[in-house]
Amino acid sequence: MHSIDQVILNFDESSLNALNLFLGFVMFGVALNFNPKDLEIVTKKPRAFLVGIVCQFVLLPALACLIIKITQLPGSIALGLLLISSCPGGNLSNLFTSISEGNTALSVCMSGTSTMLSIIMTPFNLTLWGSFNESTAKILKEIHIDPVKTFITVLTILIAPLVIGLLVKIKYTWFANKFGKIFNALSFLSFLIFAGVAFANNYDHFINYIGMVFWPVFWTNLAGISIAFFIAKKFYLTQEDAQAISFEVGIQNAGFGLVLIFNFFGGIGGAAIVAAWWGIFHVLTGGSLALILLRFGKNLRYENKTMEILQ
Repeated sequence: MHSIDQVILNFDESSLNALNLFLGFVMFGVALNFNPKDLEIVTKKPRAFLVGIVCQFVLLPALACLIIKITQLPGSIALGLLLISSCPGGNLSNLFTSISEGNTALSVCMSGTSTMLSIIMTPFNLTLWGSFNESTAKILKEIHIDPVKTFITVLTILIAPLVIGLLVKIKYTWFANKFGKIFNALSFLSFLIFAGVAFANNYDHFINYIGMVFWPVFWTNLAGISIAFFIAKKFYLTQEDAQAISFEVGIQNAGFGLVLIFNFFGGIGGAAIVAAWWGIFHVLTGGSLALILLRFGKNLRYENKTMEILQ
């Protein structure tokens, strides 16, 4: 067993409660910003939606599994990479898609749908792809995941805030329209603060092992973004659709991943460091890509009329 597999981060019960509260806050904000019209994208552009969901829940975990095989990562790092790759898209994907002038409606629809599907797809993908790696499979076998606790956790931090937010959206539409974006901004800010405190409390661990997680996260993130864009174009999707799908694949809900790591895997060091670093790295790659596409993507959009005809 590698030394990083034995590292347990300094993360007490109050910190775990704060993390759970943060994710619930995020889910409430997602529901406030939900617009039923966004779901029309499923019927208007079913091909784009399906390509995006497949890239999200099949392509990215498969890429992570391949990179784990090639690099022979320690078990806890492999676990973290698979877990984050199996998480739904994060809210920042909508922001970066909007900045780059991509299809924001498709991005929002995919984020909401993948979040709901993650209740089933995240544990399924983790179990499936984790079984292909001996060290990860060993960790999954050694750690007993209580199904009752799992259901209660998912109900508390995912489903309940989402349902409450939808009810508020329906009954108090004015409140949702006025404060929905604010909730998203506050949730992102709270995550940055939380991540900063967690980093300070575990500074030595991050410094000692960041070199081991940097390249696996780098290659998985960039390969996922690039291949998703390539696949989208191969399916004759527009430039805007391809951009939205790329951001959805590259921008994962790292907060959700951290909640699972600390709730069910005891805060095992390698996995937690991967999740924390992905949360930082995808902001850098997503923001940079959004600005590049804003500057140069316009030259590619002449294809749109042709693509719309093909769709």
